[in-house]
Amino acid sequence: MGEDKPLLSELHHKHLTEERELDEEAIKEGDYFTMPSRTSRYLRVFFKELKERFDYEPNKVEGVPGFYKMNNKPADRMYTFATKKGMGIPIRDAEGILMGIQIRRDKIKKGESRYVWLSSGFANAEEDLSFGTGSHSPIHVSYPKENKFDNVVFLTEGVFKSQAIARSFHSVALSLQGILNWKHGLFPTLDLVEQVEQTNIEHIYLAFDSDIRSNIHVYEAVRDIIQTIQNFDSNIQLYYVWWDGDFGKGIDDLIQGGHQKQMKKVPAEEFVNAYDKAIEILEERLEMDVKDAIKELGKECLTEVFDEFVRPLYAS
Repeated sequence: MGEDKPLLSELHHKHLTEERELDEEAIKEGDYFTMPSRTSRYLRVFFKELKERFDYEPNKVEGVPGFYKMNNKPADRMYTFATKKGMGIPIRDAEGILMGIQIRRDKIKKGESRYVWLSSGFANAEEDLSFGTGSHSPIHVSYPKENKFDNVVFLTEGVFKSQAIARSFHSVALSLQGILNWKHGLFPTLDLVEQVEQTNIEHIYLAFDSDIRSNIHVYEAVRDIIQTIQNFDSNIQLYYVWWDGDFGKGIDDLIQGGHQKQMKKVPAEEFVNAYDKAIEILEERLEMDVKDAIKELGKECLTEVFDEFVRPLYAS
């Protein structure tokens, strides 16, 4: 807290500028920050500023994801927050309201996720803690400076990717924080985008990682999204965009490398039909379920049928 201290550590600023290739304007727009240490001094300053700026007492954080109450502490030290060392990534809804904080952890062990939520749901299971709140995995909305395609929305996974899309393609982009975290928030978010932009969404481009060609779980989630949107509004034109992984795994890698023209689109229904056919052929050839085949033979068996039946859709 305090204007005399930078919000980003040197380590995190270097990550954004050198690895993500973001300029200072993009960093400012993203509101990235280094997670503070949960010290007594920091908490005193935090709650003091909360009172001075917003006339909020400490109990106002009850119900805010990440915060919780320690019932066995003195009144002036009861409220605190969960923290992990890393960089904070604000998640904002279509109206710009802060809905949660995702943390990109500095260090992870094998099998751990690099990205976690600022969440305190654990507190409700502890006798001396209360008012813990989970993150609810909200959807982030990235807006371009100038929306040149007001009837178009991109859907991707990860804030860095949605922000790269908004900057590069001048279109609204929604970011799922996890491929499965769309069921409860996608349609309310689309409705709110339409209200904010005063438009009707007519085209949705799905832009998930290029390794969908070898990841059956990602494909199944994408297929569910496509089918659900089609059932929700058959007038929306859906497209699946794909590019060869040599140009980057994620669409932000593609954009960062200047390979936007390598991104090709096909109607989403054609993509699903071709991918389903590839799975069917694979299962017939090997006489086993696709997931069993992947477990036994590796992801390469799925990649081969993808290249045979799905890749040709993007050849032109």
